[in-house]
Amino acid sequence: MNKYLRLPQLAVWLLLLSFSVEGFAFGGPDDGGRGSHGEHRERMMEKMQKYLELSDEQSEQIREIKSHYDFSPRAFGKEMMQGMQALDPNAADYEQQLDTFATEQAERVRENIIARGKMRAEIYAVLTSEQQEKLEEFHSKMRERMEQRRGGGHKSAADLP
Repeated sequence: MNKYLRLPQLAVWLLLLSFSVEGFAFGGPDDGGRGSHGEHRERMMEKMQKYLELSDEQSEQIREIKSHYDFSPRAFGKEMMQGMQALDPNAADYEQQLDTFATEQAERVRENIIARGKMRAEIYAVLTSEQQEKLEEFHSKMRERMEQRRGGGHKSAADLP
């Protein structure tokens, strides 16, 4: 397979990886998608509040932190698909267009990962060391559950029939 065709796939997988566990614990503002998406995030916040025994002040600080970050995996995926569809495979410079597009998408993924890392650090600054330990334990359990659902780990394209 052409290396240029794999770059957008890599960008998508990196983006999805950045959303995995962190998204379950902290999420971000509602992306305007389905009506229940914002409700789900609020339920997750309530669960984290109970699980970590957050004070009202900590909960408010975390909500404020989350409100400053905008993570919308649906919008990102939609924009990526539209961008791919806009490319003309018959164009003389198709591979150059594809390479440029893949580079742009990879940069967006990079920026998103950095922003999520900053959000995580800001949230951790609000938590006590005991709460941080409990959150790490929660993340570990979530990773285990996700791996079990996938059948023991991430399957690569080489594993597909």
